[in-house]
Amino acid sequence: MRTGRPIFVSLCEWGDMHPALWADKFGKSWRTTFDINDSWERYGLWSRGQIRMKFIDPDMLEVGNGGMSNDKYIVHFSLWAASKALIIGCDVSSMTKETLAILGNEEVIAVNQGMM
Repeated sequence: MRTGRPIFVSLCEWGDMHPALWADKFGKSWRTTFDINDSWERYGLWSRGQIRMKFIDPDMLEVGNGGMSNDKYIVHFSLWAASKALIIGCDVSSMTKETLAILGNEEVIAVNQGMM
């Protein structure tokens, strides 16, 4: 169907079938690992964040979901910006001023958009 505007398609099959070899024919980004969760623990942001920076889609942002401190959310947002993967994963209709400040950081967004 034609919409008259670009549509951003992000594929998810968790990297099991090597999406870097074929996914660009179907979408603009693709997941490469299992789902993230809103924590800094072993299976959360920090352990996989270091690995994920080289990948195209490390999953949605957890900023604002309540599982980490604002300082950790700032780091999370920065890592995802550097990996060109800013997809908001919180309820934007009820986010706090602090969450909005993190997600609206123009300097970090400029890094994501290749403007710096």
